[in-house]
Amino acid sequence: MKPLVIIVISFLSAFSLLAQDRIIKLNKSEINGKVIEIGSTEIKYTKDVDGPLYAIKKSEVYKIIFENGKEEVIEQNDMAVTTNESARRYKRAITTRPFSLMTGYVCFGYQVALTQTRAFVGELGVIGPKVGPAGEYNDNGVYFRAGYRLKRTPEILTPGMEWGYNLGGFYIQPEIAVSMFNSKPNYNYNNQPTEQSVTSAAFLINVGRQMIFGDIFTFDLGVGLGYGGSTANNSSNYAEHRTVYYSHYLPGDGAFAATFSFSMGVLLK
Repeated sequence: MKPLVIIVISFLSAFSLLAQDRIIKLNKSEINGKVIEIGSTEIKYTKDVDGPLYAIKKSEVYKIIFENGKEEVIEQNDMAVTTNESARRYKRAITTRPFSLMTGYVCFGYQVALTQTRAFVGELGVIGPKVGPAGEYNDNGVYFRAGYRLKRTPEILTPGMEWGYNLGGFYIQPEIAVSMFNSKPNYNYNNQPTEQSVTSAAFLINVGRQMIFGDIFTFDLGVGLGYGGSTANNSSNYAEHRTVYYSHYLPGDGAFAATFSFSMGVLLK
């Protein structure tokens, strides 16, 4: 009699193990247990009747196969920040300003994520190349910008979201901008065109947002205000105030400086 009881208990135990729910994750791994609750962001389950309660994010789950054979596919929110681990490997970006040739320069930028909330951003421009009609000045030289980007926490739509991209999101960016070029006005001043060397520098605080599309393309839009100066506006060679210095703007006679940038590029690992 006793051996029969042992056999029955073993059979019932084996049956209970086979009758568990199966949680199929996006990476194809499985979790066996009893699903207790399917919430808005998490799925709660136990591994045995008297065991502790566990939770897994819905964004990591493909579907649930219940013990009665029914299946429920977990819908993923397209607006959610991705939890794809491969996306987080993109920690660098090469960028450029697509409309720079129209304003008389070409540039290349480099970004590298130091942490999830910190990044170094640099940009080097060559002043001179231009597409379209000649401007007020004929300039040739270089500029550079360098900044330390402080990125805010992820844009939370629902609880439990994680970082998708190291470089994406809203940011504040202190930076320095320096331009050095030779400038020759495209008009006669006192009947004599005058060429001179121009140096301008500014310290700015930028705010902006960087967006990622298609897991590889980046678009960055930002504005900045700060303090700057220029040798050109202190020179008698210029008949009027100059505002454009490529890396930044000096819109007034004082030390007020500003910048506006739109760049695009590709992510790198």
